[in-house]
Amino acid sequence: MASVGSDEFFAGFLAGVALLRLRLTGGRVVLNRAFWSALKAPEGDFVDRDALAIDYDPLYAVSPWFERALTRAQRDLLIGFPNPSYQDVEIRLSPEQAQQLLRATPDGEKLKALAKRFVENISCAAS
Repeated sequence: MASVGSDEFFAGFLAGVALLRLRLTGGRVVLNRAFWSALKAPEGDFVDRDALAIDYDPLYAVSPWFERALTRAQRDLLIGFPNPSYQDVEIRLSPEQAQQLLRATPDGEKLKALAKRFVENISCAAS
């Protein structure tokens, strides 16, 4: 992946998700597992997890990096959620804003594919 920071990467990822869904449900563990699984899938091969310091704790099934990214995204008004359970996360990007952000982001198409895998992982967990 081109050299981008964590915030830029996550904003692009959320933009990809916003093209598919504006509301994520499932809770903390489901979202964390879906994110980590997407990164480990072929769609995530372009992400330099070491450079971005993306981590995952299999014992607790959470990624501290992902949780910090969600908190920063809420601070930046990209998403909203009522509490740290992440039971219901609202993405506050319109599809038009998401498209514009992805056009300006390196690897925009790859981010869309990663977001699609993430959403599929959430759907599988809910089944």
